[in-house]
Amino acid sequence: MRNIFNRLLIVLLSLVALVAGIVLILLEAGLVTAAQVSPGGFLQRQWEFLSHLNQADATTATLVGIGLALVGLILLIVELLPGRRAPAQFVIQHDNRGMVAVTRSSVNELVRYVAGTVPGILETRGAVRQEQQGLRVRVQAAISPDAAAPEVGKTLQEKLQQSLQHHLGLPVARVEIATQVASPGRGRRVR
Repeated sequence: MRNIFNRLLIVLLSLVALVAGIVLILLEAGLVTAAQVSPGGFLQRQWEFLSHLNQADATTATLVGIGLALVGLILLIVELLPGRRAPAQFVIQHDNRGMVAVTRSSVNELVRYVAGTVPGILETRGAVRQEQQGLRVRVQAAISPDAAAPEVGKTLQEKLQQSLQHHLGLPVARVEIATQVASPGRGRRVR
């Protein structure tokens, strides 16, 4: 939700910069008047001030307007273009008979299931990406206060590597485990 808000805020700010830059250029070129770009008198005094600058200041204002318009346009394009998204599935096999793939959510469920079999792990969050060398797995694990972090982390790392390679047939390039001791009394909940 925060990401959507941030993107909307950047789109709004880029539109403001783009419009302000274009209005400034048009005012300095004498193509519009301050009254024309001030609906209901909004910012009319400021636009009038900018439209009555001397030649040197008008040139500077025009350059600022061009810069504002360009920055606004670039930000708008960057925000509106779809970003590079991770594929929704991992291709396990691709040959002349067709393709076999597994969804990203299934791989994440497998990671959660394997983490749930490791004693001492109370909760996990993970992410899996496919890289050129193989899968890259990152897991954050909350462990019980009486568990030894190095042992739990190593066990989880080994189990994940074996399980993913066995069930998916894909190489696992890297498994990164970050452990954090959970507060006492926290129940077992692997997600």
